[in-house]
Amino acid sequence: MLRWLLGLALALGLLMALAYLGLRWYVWPQLHELGPRLVALINKELPRPLQMQSMRGAIVAGRPVVRMEGLGLRDAQGQSALEIGVLEAEISMAALLWGALDVNRLRLQDVTVAARRLNAQTLEIAGWTIALDRSQDDRWLQWLLSQSDLEINNLALRWRDDVLASEVLIEGVKLQAVNQLREHRWRVDAQRVGGALTQASLVAHFHHGLLKKPQQWQSWQGSLFFAAQRLDLKEAIPWVDAQWLPSLLPQGGSLQLSTWTDFSLGQIRKIRIHRHAALCSRKCRENVCKHRENIRKCRASIGSRIRPDSC
Repeated sequence: MLRWLLGLALALGLLMALAYLGLRWYVWPQLHELGPRLVALINKELPRPLQMQSMRGAIVAGRPVVRMEGLGLRDAQGQSALEIGVLEAEISMAALLWGALDVNRLRLQDVTVAARRLNAQTLEIAGWTIALDRSQDDRWLQWLLSQSDLEINNLALRWRDDVLASEVLIEGVKLQAVNQLREHRWRVDAQRVGGALTQASLVAHFHHGLLKKPQQWQSWQGSLFFAAQRLDLKEAIPWVDAQWLPSLLPQGGSLQLSTWTDFSLGQIRKIRIHRHAALCSRKCRENVCKHRENIRKCRASIGSRIRPDSC
């Protein structure tokens, strides 16, 4: 027994020594190169190169980490499209040993993004043009799903809609995304969305087929939860296209809202809505109830099971 314990201790000591030698003689000399390589990897995914104020590499808890500060990107007109106060990237040790560069964990702090809807089929986010009418234009989704562990703190989004001639500032956003081989867990919290939403949260948990590409959203199956402490209908309606608004939706009042959605293979299977309309006028509550009755009548036509709460 003692001999077995000594052998185990010797093996562990040998492994620790090899790990130290790998850090000291292989990873540490590459630290000054990791920053430029990471910048080149990021710029490959962006429409224009990032500018930055400072960059350095370090070993944190035995892992190589690259820290960048003061990053920015401008659009074709020279306007600020993306600003990042701090970016920290934890580099994969396994990938480094094979001469590659991969990010295990990405953390962004104090981020400002400019987004715009140019027309019904085109968005522009951080200087990146996204064509909604092209099913193959899924670069942004592919990038998001490829991040093993993504965390964004204190994000502000400036949204401009040229179709509806409206603007809104989304403040205090925190995003967490964990992506595994088949399973994906996302959470987005926003303190304020203009004057329409306060303390809003979106939580998504879904998976896809083993042989399917993650960005093929038609193969996703999972659930989606959305809640808002306060939804001001008068403020929110101008931001939504008229064809998406229910005909009996009240034009004013405030709600506390919670929704649970189950989806599978690109189709909604079940929706459950809970709302507290204590801040609504009586007419507002009556119109909400009428709309929910219409939802019940439309179950067959949309092919979904919808279970709104009773009024």
